[in-house]
Amino acid sequence: MSLNRTLQDVVMPQLAESLVSATIGKWLKKPGDPVEQYEPICEVITDKVNAEIPSTLDGVMGELLAEEGQEIEVGAVICRIETAGAIEGGAAASGTSAAASAGQTAAAAGAASDSGAATPLPFRRWHSSMDWICGRFPAAA
Repeated sequence: MSLNRTLQDVVMPQLAESLVSATIGKWLKKPGDPVEQYEPICEVITDKVNAEIPSTLDGVMGELLAEEGQEIEVGAVICRIETAGAIEGGAAASGTSAAASAGQTAAAAGAASDSGAATPLPFRRWHSSMDWICGRFPAAA
């Protein structure tokens, strides 16, 4: 298994309904700095409020596309964050790993039923108190 590094775009969010642009006040992260999801990466200044923009990803700060003091339109890319994704056998991990874990889960469920372990109960719909008041509740099974 190897790691595939990709750069993910981070865009200027719309902080208010009437906001069309904001100015980058200060970058809190520099290229090469580790970044966690929801960690502030920069400060932005608008005509009504100053705010911190949080990271939307875990990774390493890649390139800064906007400079401090530059006015940026909402939706424009302000920076890129380098993220790591696992690669298995030439296919993206999201597809291969999901299929493998689904296969393992099915195999484990089959093994559990073969070993005499308790089988899961069938799905039952939850009813609200209104169902009881209106008389719409199922008979005991």
